[in-house]
Amino acid sequence: MILHNHFLKEAIKLSCFTMGGLLVLFLTMRFASYLGDAASGQVAPEYVTKIVLLKTLVSLKDLIPISLFLGTFAAMTRLQQTSEWISMRAAGISVASMINKLLLVSGIAAIFVSLITFQFSPRAELTLIELKEDGQNNANIAGIKPEIFKRLSGRTKVFYAQATSEDGEYLEKAFVHDDSQQGDAVMSAERAYISTDLVNRKLAVFENGTSYVGKPGTLNYVVTDFSKYNNKIKEKEKSDYTSYPSFVPTSGLMNGNRHYTTELHWRLAPVFTTVLTPILATLIAMRIQGNKWYLSMIIGLSGFFVYQNCLGIGRSLLKNDDIPLALGLWPIHLLFTLCLFCLYTHLQKGYVIRTRKRKRAQ
Repeated sequence: MILHNHFLKEAIKLSCFTMGGLLVLFLTMRFASYLGDAASGQVAPEYVTKIVLLKTLVSLKDLIPISLFLGTFAAMTRLQQTSEWISMRAAGISVASMINKLLLVSGIAAIFVSLITFQFSPRAELTLIELKEDGQNNANIAGIKPEIFKRLSGRTKVFYAQATSEDGEYLEKAFVHDDSQQGDAVMSAERAYISTDLVNRKLAVFENGTSYVGKPGTLNYVVTDFSKYNNKIKEKEKSDYTSYPSFVPTSGLMNGNRHYTTELHWRLAPVFTTVLTPILATLIAMRIQGNKWYLSMIIGLSGFFVYQNCLGIGRSLLKNDDIPLALGLWPIHLLFTLCLFCLYTHLQKGYVIRTRKRKRAQ
């Protein structure tokens, strides 16, 4: 029991370190990406943190399996390199008992992954896309900068300002061209700013300006001077995503619809990945000979990503009705489990052969 716990503690510790490193890398890349979008006016800056945190929550279902895989592989490799695994084998620790103990850890991790995929992820994904739409709408307003042409009101109007006031509250020498009008529709103003009306609708307010509507030289050409003009900013209409499979609660995926059933199988996939891939890491690491751990790492990671890619291919085939819905992704899980069993059997035979050689030598 003590020797088993030694391996499990090492595997959990290294998995946590790996998870921390991956999270730092993920957060850094995401923040850099969305801060770039915010700087270019595609997303409002105040939405960046919320979007990144939700992205991180959703990505945990993918980061946990790979972290557990790498942590388990590193733990078993360390036991091999220090000959501790040989001592554990001599003390009566079998491969099967190690896998049974490892299943306890991976099973707990799989429960946590299932909570993410079944409960938190659908709602988080829906909130994420709603935040992105709100962020894009607000970015149309917050992203207005002098000397840059900007489309507003559903991309029907082009806005331009020459400079910003000293206090930063107004844009000076503003210009607007309305593309939705049949003829020319141009407006210029001494200054402009963004405001809201009584029902919280966004308005572009222009002061001390002139509007020109129609073709110059014709009877319908109208020139109007104004002291103040309010122009409603048309925001992008929000779409209803509640019926999309990715955003439907897990309990709503049981109606037999092909897309819903495919989504249910896809949500189950990370749970099986979390349970099975640490076993693959352990069995591959047990086969290390000498200092060639990096070869085993390449083989193990190849097996991990082949499994993931096969699940992705299976999902696409299910969506396109190329394979029966009743099969789902079960054949891929069963095939991977069979490969693990064959690897375990091969490993056991190797131990038996080495034991017989030692007895003959004696």
